[in-house]
Amino acid sequence: MGQFADLGPLIESERKFRPQYTQLDVDMARQALYGDQGNNGLIDLLNRSSPELARIQQSALTAQREGDIADVARLAGASRAAYDQLNPEGSAMLKRINELRMDELQNPYAMSASQRREAQQAVRGAQAARGMGYGPTDTFTEAMYLGDRQRGLFNERIGGAAQAVGMNQAFYGDPFQQI
Repeated sequence: MGQFADLGPLIESERKFRPQYTQLDVDMARQALYGDQGNNGLIDLLNRSSPELARIQQSALTAQREGDIADVARLAGASRAAYDQLNPEGSAMLKRINELRMDELQNPYAMSASQRREAQQAVRGAQAARGMGYGPTDTFTEAMYLGDRQRGLFNERIGGAAQAVGMNQAFYGDPFQQI
């Protein structure tokens, strides 16, 4: 206890002057942030420099994106060729699926002769079962059914094309992620 006996005057001094030191610290922080007469603070400096900093950052992002796109343009073919070599059977199947889907999209409403015959026979069989099939209403019903079947084929083919795109993405991946 003897070594701490002399602390009384020090504590009294601290009690008397610490609030002044604290206020001085607050005043200095305020002056650094906001400045005073003719002296600009940090906040003013940031406000004045923000547009320039934003321009620099945007320029850097643009340069990075341009570089990424250039890399993909330059290297994506090599990446695809590597996948083709890695899995030639899968690549061949995917190419064939793409060809078939592209052929379907040339005329997505087209029906093969067997598809048309199957649709006509379905309508005519249903009409014959009901003792019908020879009047203008029956012809109209058959035409409507064929139109519905063609719209169904269109939707199936669009869905198949979207599925083929997904298969390509799953097989080859995202070129930006690969490079």
